[in-house]
Amino acid sequence: MHWAPTASLGATLQELEEARTDASVPDWSDDGDEPMSAAGYAQARRLVTALLPWGPRPDISTEPNGEPAFDWNFGPDRWLVASIDGVGRINFASRQGLERLGGTTYFFGSAPSRIVSILAELQRA
Repeated sequence: MHWAPTASLGATLQELEEARTDASVPDWSDDGDEPMSAAGYAQARRLVTALLPWGPRPDISTEPNGEPAFDWNFGPDRWLVASIDGVGRINFASRQGLERLGGTTYFFGSAPSRIVSILAELQRA
């Protein structure tokens, strides 16, 4: 995995748009899922734009609760997953070898330092 060039912003935003389209209605996966909210989508767009200069491009999906989700996989036992809701709350979990981290942070318009730090640690390992 490598740090994302600016050109990948468009591709990442396109993947986010596809996730929103796929999860645009209730029960979108026939498993009782919530649709992605307009507020969650807007926060996710802002978060992607803030994070890409600091880290690699994530894979994007939608959580069953409708939150946009981001997945960075650096290899066996080295990953970060995060989701963001419509008010900017980011729930995350990470694994680096035997160390597991999880928690909540908030997005206020700039790349959240905790997420950037975890990505940097995973990239170095």
